[in-house]
Amino acid sequence: MASMSNPVAGWRQRGEVLVAAFVCVAVLMLLIPLPAVLLDLGMALNIGISLLVILIVLYARNTTEFSSFPTLLLLATVFGLALNVSSTRLILSQGAAFDGRIVRAFGNFVVGSSGAAGAVIGLIIFVIIIAVQVVVITKGSTRVAEVAARFTLDALPGRQMAIDAEYSSGRLSEAQARLRQQELQRQADFYGAMDGASKFVAGNVRVALFITAVNLAGGFIIGISLHGEDLASAAQNYVALTIGDGLVTQLPALLISTATGIIVTRAASDQPFGRDAALQLGRYDRPFYITAAFLAVLALLPGFPPFLLLPLAAAVAGLGRAVGRREHGAAAVPGTAATGAEPAPQPPAAATGSLPPSLSLELGYGLLAATEAEAGAELLRGVGGVRDRAARDWGLQVPALHITDNLQLPPAAYRFKIRGAEAGGGRCRPGGDCTDTLVGQFSAVVLRHAADLLGRDQVRAMIDELRETCPTVVEEATAALSVGEIRAVLRGLLRERVSIRDMVTILETLADEAGRQRDVDFLVRRVRRSLGRQISAQHSDEQGVLHVVTLAPELERELLARENGAAQRPGAETEFQRHWIEALATAIGRHAVPGRRLAVVTSEEARAVVKRSTERRMPDLVCLATSEVAAAGAVRCLAEVPGLAASGAAGAAEGR
Repeated sequence: MASMSNPVAGWRQRGEVLVAAFVCVAVLMLLIPLPAVLLDLGMALNIGISLLVILIVLYARNTTEFSSFPTLLLLATVFGLALNVSSTRLILSQGAAFDGRIVRAFGNFVVGSSGAAGAVIGLIIFVIIIAVQVVVITKGSTRVAEVAARFTLDALPGRQMAIDAEYSSGRLSEAQARLRQQELQRQADFYGAMDGASKFVAGNVRVALFITAVNLAGGFIIGISLHGEDLASAAQNYVALTIGDGLVTQLPALLISTATGIIVTRAASDQPFGRDAALQLGRYDRPFYITAAFLAVLALLPGFPPFLLLPLAAAVAGLGRAVGRREHGAAAVPGTAATGAEPAPQPPAAATGSLPPSLSLELGYGLLAATEAEAGAELLRGVGGVRDRAARDWGLQVPALHITDNLQLPPAAYRFKIRGAEAGGGRCRPGGDCTDTLVGQFSAVVLRHAADLLGRDQVRAMIDELRETCPTVVEEATAALSVGEIRAVLRGLLRERVSIRDMVTILETLADEAGRQRDVDFLVRRVRRSLGRQISAQHSDEQGVLHVVTLAPELERELLARENGAAQRPGAETEFQRHWIEALATAIGRHAVPGRRLAVVTSEEARAVVKRSTERRMPDLVCLATSEVAAAGAVRCLAEVPGLAASGAAGAAEGR
């Protein structure tokens, strides 16, 4: 009753029974000799299943519609091998008395000849089928499956973040986001399974060669030594039957191999392959006319059959004319000329433009080996480790790294880009060390350009994540500031390598201070003060001691005065800056010890001025405010940069 009331459930239950029976039959075929009629039935079933599989692959709209294909591929391979074992048992035991009709049909009718000539022709056809499977289909599909699995798994975190961002922005409901996540996971699982399942096809081909060789050798031994046949009779019986058996088992294997190649090479689409091919091949009429002209010229050359080529040229020209009419008719309807589909609402410009990936790595052709096999897996693990550390230590979700080749680069060169702009690069020697170099440079790029990698959608996702645990803080902060303003503050922190993982403290400070002033620099200073303990601990040594260099009060006053517009004599500013920055660099160099961090401590008002002034000469200099150092466990002042010498030197320069 349940199956009658619910046809889908009934079909699933019958499918489970059929699969179980299929497996049991395959096992029994390996153990029990089959009558010839059952062997014929199994071989016909094998051919029918393989044809059905390739047709389903052609009609599937995307790979996830046939996600059971890897498992089905394994079962079909096992069933084909079981048939091979059964047919081998009957052929070797019965010899000339073997009455398997399908095997004999393939050995005679399909080959097209009988006797010694038929055996040779059948052997040649068998070798050709095996060669096509090994060299063309199996090797290509295996490589495509490996690359698809690697890049699908690499892009998985970024695509998951994109779904989270759409959900956070309200463009997707919770149910839609969950379905998109499940679809994404199914794709990753499918390509991962296909990476291994493609090896079944390659193994099946090698086993087929082995079984054929064993059958030929065993047939001669049994026919001559046991049945008393002469060499010619044994060859006529066993060679013909072995070739027929090989052909009847390799035809389904060829179809399954082709289906494997098709399904792993399918691009993203919402249409069956046949419809996609028809739409894309019939997009322009000019290629049809050129092809028709070529066939017509070929028909006029001596020796070529014009009675075949001229009608074919006319047919191709007719197709081109039909394509041209459809193309011109569709051009009147915006949006249908390129795809042949019905007009649909246009997506936003950002979705249709060719925007560069957020973060990419371009490799010269000499470094492409770093993305293959074990080196590629090591590179992906290293990149994943950098992204995990950035999330753990800095609170930054680094976008997925898109790795591409660039033939315009020197062979051993690489280049990192952020939103299409170069962010770093260099050269490395191909080999094992190249992976370490690329991972190290990727870490440096992420650290140096962390502020550039923080987007609005990421900030929105971070805020929404806190909404469940700290709703009041999120409500007050977002009421006072927009997502863009909060992002500007977070970027100001990341620009000076201040971790933003403590989002609760950051949002609490912004909620408190935004009512007084919305200036980004002011808000960054207030947030840094609230994060003082974290910032001091970040630059302290293992014993919790913060080693600092300070500026004399008169030097700070001079810096602030010049920042506010005082002492604007031409040339004096550059000379003054050069002298006091050199004095600072000397003080730092005098007390620099390997493994020990040094920070410059100034008043809160002067800190930003000092950082901006030293950015070009000392980009990695850590500048802290006294309000941030107050929370440190222990502070050790190593030196003070005097103001009188710097001011005097500047004054002397001005007097000259």
